[in-house]
Amino acid sequence: MAVAAGFEDAHVVYGYLKGSPKDSTELKNTKLTINHAWCSVKIDGEYRFVDCWLASPFYPQNEGKMETHWFLTRPVDMILSHLPKDPLKQFLDSPITQYAFFNIPYVRNAFFWNQLQVIDYKTQVDHNNSVFYLNIKLESNDISCYSETEGEDGITSRGLAQCLVTEEERICQIKAVLPPNQTQGWLKVYVGPKLARASTTTQQQQVVHKHQYPLAMCIRIHQRVPETVPFDFVQLYLDHNEFYVQEPQCYRLYPLQRYNFVIKSSNQIYASSSNRRAVHHKLAIKSPSGRLEKLMYFPQDQTYDGNVLVAEAGKWSLICLLHHTGGWYTVATWHCSV
Repeated sequence: MAVAAGFEDAHVVYGYLKGSPKDSTELKNTKLTINHAWCSVKIDGEYRFVDCWLASPFYPQNEGKMETHWFLTRPVDMILSHLPKDPLKQFLDSPITQYAFFNIPYVRNAFFWNQLQVIDYKTQVDHNNSVFYLNIKLESNDISCYSETEGEDGITSRGLAQCLVTEEERICQIKAVLPPNQTQGWLKVYVGPKLARASTTTQQQQVVHKHQYPLAMCIRIHQRVPETVPFDFVQLYLDHNEFYVQEPQCYRLYPLQRYNFVIKSSNQIYASSSNRRAVHHKLAIKSPSGRLEKLMYFPQDQTYDGNVLVAEAGKWSLICLLHHTGGWYTVATWHCSV
């Protein structure tokens, strides 16, 4: 069809299409299997790709809708999932190897929908530091992220995905650990439109969960020595204000210990903007019995700080007090057990 439309430089490209995250573990060093075909076409001096199968409404991931991303896809995007048998058909300035291709994160449609850009990530850790890191640049202020790890046995562990803006860029900073007794697995990132929190305190608030967003990407992760004790991160709730919990980021608190609660406000991003301004919220730590410890606001850093003695067992909450209604809502929770 491309030739009939007047494009003389159009060809069928044969190669490999990543079908699942596990492809990265099985085919790194084996002979490449040809399992897919797509088209290349040169338009206005640039090569682009077309994959009619991935664009089709009948492709399972598309949920009955046409996926336009796979029409005239850029080579730098196509190489994330498609590896031509002929390296020259990648149409990149520096073609990548098969080994490099299977080390690239596995991505799905949500990665392209939300124009995600991976800045850096750490996929191997040692016994002294078992936390995996991933930083993603977000082009929109209207999307949120969730992360988890999955071990070889299918057991998952909730990660911590929080958004922060630095130097006018909105970054999702992700931290995660593998489930206990696992040396390898996958770090999964789910991305989608922000969801509104419950409008009143009488409605049950929702925690941030993977079922709220589609899967965007997976990265293979490794650690030499497995952890034997489970570790959980602070539990976040849906909140359009998008506070960043700087301390403590662990979920479990120890009784009769003092914790320094430090919360950063994302509103600092827009303090110098012509159409936005920093907003001073009222934050407090709520004990299981309902006692409030208000956090002090530091405008120069746009942070909220407070040193709190954890003297009760149960759920401790970071709450935001509403200015006009006299109510409040939950931002994050921790748990203390004796």
